[in-house]
Amino acid sequence: MGRARLGSVALREGSLAEAHQILVNVTENFHEVQNKNGLAFVVDKMASLYVLTDKPQAAAQLIGWSDATRKEIGDPRPRIEQADLDRDIAAIKAKIGAQAYETAYNAGRGLTLDAAVAFASDGK
Repeated sequence: MGRARLGSVALREGSLAEAHQILVNVTENFHEVQNKNGLAFVVDKMASLYVLTDKPQAAAQLIGWSDATRKEIGDPRPRIEQADLDRDIAAIKAKIGAQAYETAYNAGRGLTLDAAVAFASDGK
């Protein structure tokens, strides 16, 4: 989780290219070992990155996947992380509207683990 937190710090400091590189690497590592708890954390951070890099649809899909995965594994998001995500959700809805957010969010909920990891890595 140390590298994931490092990616989160880079994101917070506005070092978006560095954050992306770290988060993609961590996503791949967590995927290799099938660490869904770690993946849910890092996918949330990738969603935040995509909000900042003007990919609101991708961010909404990743939030949908993370929510579905957290529910599946019984790992609710800590309150402070939920507050950060709530700000991201508000920014997404302001950009694309609530209906488009819901559509993308629901599409994300249906992503397989492999598809979510690939999607998180490139936002496409």
